[in-house]
Amino acid sequence: MTRQGINRFRDLLLVLALTFVCATANASMHVELSDVSDGNGLPTLFTGGYTQSPGQGEVITLGLLNFMADGSSAISQFAVDTLFMTITAPTGFVINSITYSETGEGNVNDGFAAATGSMVVDGMAKNFLTQLFLPGDGANGWSITPATVAIANKESIDMSISNSLLAFLFGAGPATIQKNSATITVGLTAIPLPPAIWLMGAAVAALVSVRRRDAS
Repeated sequence: MTRQGINRFRDLLLVLALTFVCATANASMHVELSDVSDGNGLPTLFTGGYTQSPGQGEVITLGLLNFMADGSSAISQFAVDTLFMTITAPTGFVINSITYSETGEGNVNDGFAAATGSMVVDGMAKNFLTQLFLPGDGANGWSITPATVAIANKESIDMSISNSLLAFLFGAGPATIQKNSATITVGLTAIPLPPAIWLMGAAVAALVSVRRRDAS
């Protein structure tokens, strides 16, 4: 190959390498949520809305609405709702885990109240720790130990979250329970670069070295 041909080939490899690097750098770091639907429980607990925080460990905060069972106005009240969604990893990443966390509070003087729930991630079920408030407990908050499901490095997974609340009044009350926040943390793993990219880089480095020797 002539020197002019080598230079042209080198320039082509440089363009291809730079194009790949720019495309990777510009790829969105946000996971994508699609087919988000609420189970329309009575009352509705999830709004179907959500907010996301940037970063490789993507955190999704779910919208909550009327997330309370109140036994102060009736002998007992029960609330249940389910949220469905599909989560897709950003370009260049795969999903390796899903973690669910929540916070809430209960206030029981004369009765009892409970909060529980579960999630199904990629066909695997995980129950949340049940929160139980008994007579005389008064007002207390909680934050559940995060529930995590490991994923076998998939680009996209289906997920559902079910929540239920129960408040039962013995006498004057109060007996109330509610959930204040619900978050999903999506664990991501970067997909290794194809071997061809490393070969391309080695070829570019070799051609640059040849060019420098010729120039000297």
